[in-house]
Parts: sequence; C-alpha cells; structure tokens
Amino acid sequence: PFDDDTIISVEYNLLNSNYSNVVSCGKKGYAFFVAGHAYGTPGQDDGLHQPFLDYLNNQVVTNACSFGIFTGDFVVNGAKEAYYEQFFEQLKFLNMPVFAAPGNHDEAGSGNNYFIQYFGAKYSSFVKDQSLFIFLDPDGITELFSPNS
Repeated sequence: PFDDDTIISVEYNLLNSNYSNVVSCGKKGYAFFVAGHAYGTPGQDDGLHQPFLDYLNNQVVTNACSFGIFTGDFVVNGAKEAYYEQFFEQLKFLNMPVFAAPGNHDEAGSGNNYFIQYFGAKYSSFVKDQSLFIFLDPDGITELFSPNS
C-alpha cells in the first residue's frame, strides 16, 4: 500500500499486547545530519574529529542540510567552557541550527551548566515540516518515568 513518495516503512508490535501497526514516512523537503561521539582524540584539545569535520563540510554542501543533531560526546570534557566555545567555533561554517542531547563527556564536572547555557533545556523538542524531533538526556532517565510508563 505504498506510493512513490514512501521512503521507509516500519512494522512494529507492542510488547505484551496484540497491537501492531505499520508506519510509513514520506519524502520531506529537508535534509539534516546526526552525529555522535564526534570529539577528536581523547585527552587532547583538538576539538571535533577533523576527518568528521571534512566529511560534514562535504555532506552539508552536497545535501543542503537544514540543521544538525549531535547525540552526545561532542566535547572531550564538558567541565571546561573552552571546549564548548571550540565546538561552536569549529561549526560556524555550517550557518544552520545545531541541536544536541548531552553525553557523559559533555556533562562532566560543570558541563551540565555549560550545556544548558549553550543549548538550553536538556529535554527539548521542535517541529520541522510536521516532523517532531525530541531530545532526551539519558542521565536520570529512571527518575522521569515510572516503571509502568
């Protein structure tokens, strides 16, 4: 039952239930990138991994990305604000919004405060052309949801 605009279809079943469903996604008029654990060499001050930055620059130009998403560990040590500053300095060529969920490196020491300072709330969402994007902080997740959720 798919038309030419369907790009992906997923069938799923809910656990402990007889409920099943098929979800299809149609083509959207935008592109974006998702990257995780993108910082450079552990223990060094080299910022984002240079081969990643080179690849990202090519992909953004080729695919006309509208925004970017980082899934954590984009700075080597969140306790130092300089690493957050370096992160944004290295990405200024993007000229687009960048969203993130924090990883353990980003939250190290006072990194929680810097993450909030630079990105806002650690739990957030936005809508782009009828697509909902949700960002969650995996730390303390058990405090947010009851076992029955």
